[in-house]
Amino acid sequence: MNNEFARLGQLIFDLHAGKQFDLSEEENFIFLEEEYKRITIQLGGVWHYKALGWTYALDFHAAEGQRLLTKLRIVKDGDELHGMDEFERERLIRAYKNLFMGLTELIRRIDILRLGKGVMPDVN
Repeated sequence: MNNEFARLGQLIFDLHAGKQFDLSEEENFIFLEEEYKRITIQLGGVWHYKALGWTYALDFHAAEGQRLLTKLRIVKDGDELHGMDEFERERLIRAYKNLFMGLTELIRRIDILRLGKGVMPDVN
């Protein structure tokens, strides 16, 4: 089983370490949207095919999503926003908001799948 949240988790931990996005702001949000779609498709496939261990995989990803959401809250309220110029601070806050909304939606979708309902949004 792969941890589908690994790339988002690395991004959140990098932000906490004070690293900035290497891409332009628009490219960052395109990356995040594509990552949300990819995770939705992967976990939807886990639910659809119900291979051995599928309930564990969904439970694991629900817990990992919650862990990253908690980490994101800590990062958002941490020291990395202090001492930044206003433009960079606003850019980082927008990234946190996007990550928060995306993770929240992914966790909601995982919970729907865990309840046995195959609600898959159009991700094209």
